[in-house]
Amino acid sequence: MASMTPPLSSRVPVATAAIALVVAGAVLVPAAPAAAAPVDGEVDSYAYARVAAGSLCGVPHDPMHQHRTFTPATGRRTATVSQLFTAVSKETTENGQVDNSTSGEADANHGAFNTVRFVAQHSVFIRNSEGPDCGLGVIADSQPRALLEVNHRGRVDLAWDRGRTGQIEFLVVTDPDGNNIVDKHRPAAHGDVTFRVHPGTYQLAMNFVTRLNERDVPVGADKTKLAHFKVVADYRR
Repeated sequence: MASMTPPLSSRVPVATAAIALVVAGAVLVPAAPAAAAPVDGEVDSYAYARVAAGSLCGVPHDPMHQHRTFTPATGRRTATVSQLFTAVSKETTENGQVDNSTSGEADANHGAFNTVRFVAQHSVFIRNSEGPDCGLGVIADSQPRALLEVNHRGRVDLAWDRGRTGQIEFLVVTDPDGNNIVDKHRPAAHGDVTFRVHPGTYQLAMNFVTRLNERDVPVGADKTKLAHFKVVADYRR
């Protein structure tokens, strides 16, 4: 099965299509095109819900999505979504909510990438009412990425951090030739890595997701998960 991750401007939510193809444990991404700015960044925030297979409940609310772009000249840009989801059947109603804020910002130095920072804040909520189980699940999904222009040989220090909840699905850096020089799948909550760079355009992409399922909430109770996520990449000569 030969497929490649779509380019930055055509990414779609995880709920409807894979944003990366995992083959033998590696995420495949195309070689990055030349960046129009020292950093060309995008952040996407998604909120969506589902019900268990075979459930008689429906979720009438559509997924929510907001997209923002940023460069060193724009300052910090944030994509924010907030959506209430209701799973409904003749016998029961289950409520959930997703709030998702994903931000990106960057600094440049003499026309080249210097620093890029991504942060996300997630809140997912479910109230499990009396009655048959809909199997309602709510998901906050952040998809930040950026093209990074490097003009001189050096190194990049890449660090990531998340709270006790939420999951970094992947964290990938692709070099100008299309090779994955950092390829992390569900890494530890905190970590860092340093890699060498040479002139060219690099691509940094990641996915952070927080999930909550009705079956994790006692009947008659409600539950909220709060999650945060941060990634910083710093160039050094």
